Amino acid sequence: MSQGRWQTEWARARAVWLQSGIRDDRTAAALARAGILVVQDRCLMVDYRSVARTAARAPASVPQNE
Repeated sequence: MSQGRWQTEWARARAVWLQSGIRDDRTAAALARAGILVVQDRCLMVDYRSVARTAARAPASVPQNE
């Protein structure tokens, strides 16, 4: 794939996720300059489990009548 085509196809994305252990700061900077959100070296399953545990411990929200 040519460099120009790569840039055109990635410019359509709103975000790029690089899994745990994968990091490319130069590419991330270029994507960020193009307005694309970049997440590096993160595992979606680990993050999900962390959020799920936090939500399970949080007290239930009860709507208040005004």
